[in-house]
Amino acid sequence: DLSAPGEIIEIEAEEDWVIYPGLIHANWNSDVLATSDSSYDEEFTDPRSGPVPWMEYGPRHSIRGWMHVSDILDWDADGADKWRGMGFTAGHVIPQQGLLRGRSALVSLNGLPLGEALLNREGHQVFGLRSRGGYPGTPMGALAVLRQILVDSARLNSGALRRSSDPDFSRLGPAIFVANGRRQIENVLDLLRDFAPDLPVVILGGYEAWLFADRLKQQNVAVLFEANFGEAMESEEDLKVKSSEERPYWQEPLGIREAIRLRHSESVAGFQRLREAGVKCALVPPKKGADWKDVCSQLKENGMSATDLWSASSV
Repeated sequence: DLSAPGEIIEIEAEEDWVIYPGLIHANWNSDVLATSDSSYDEEFTDPRSGPVPWMEYGPRHSIRGWMHVSDILDWDADGADKWRGMGFTAGHVIPQQGLLRGRSALVSLNGLPLGEALLNREGHQVFGLRSRGGYPGTPMGALAVLRQILVDSARLNSGALRRSSDPDFSRLGPAIFVANGRRQIENVLDLLRDFAPDLPVVILGGYEAWLFADRLKQQNVAVLFEANFGEAMESEEDLKVKSSEERPYWQEPLGIREAIRLRHSESVAGFQRLREAGVKCALVPPKKGADWKDVCSQLKENGMSATDLWSASSV
């Protein structure tokens, strides 16, 4: 016999009603307003004048740790109707620009204005491995800046930095790193191992994260696995593929089709491999609701139960 708290509205259920936990879209696609440039630029030394005594960031175009994505959301209260119909009741929105992008937000998909839909403004600090224009323009340069951000944050919190506060580096955790391919995921794990071993981190994307299941578990890094599989390749019979002797010039050779089919099957199996290895992970739906249904079908065909699918989409 349960009694609801005073502020809860009690509804008398009908016989055919089903109660289920609300699903969470961990990378909700919401439009944002134009992002302003950072106001926290620094003076930087002309390297021709002599040695630079410490790390100088100069214009912080790719560093926006101070920003909250909820402050720039172009919120569409009615834009989640289809997702609500599939059981999704909350969306997690991340900022999209820069290396240090700012704080994510959790919003309710309740069809109300943002003031009544915002559940958490102080979300995760989001990191990217590409600056998307401007400095730094190379992967190596981006990694160098990220490394320095982690180092300066530790020095700031220990009192060893030459200033007592910083709008970008004061609070880096908990953090999300956007990374998909094996090189990106390895870079994230190396950065954390060498410069921020105690930073609580989740990887968003994780297309080839299963290749590093042991390291992810060892370093206690969770994965939000984006299920962007695409459609499974049809069989040669369905495609009416002709033999190599009769194949027209525009038709892909068998070897290429087999490679695409193998990559697709590994992607579908990747999430289950993470779960079986004991890595903390959850599913992130594609941008379109219709694709989510196809993703669920492919995961079921790969041996994932409906119960596991529901659990992986609700945490």
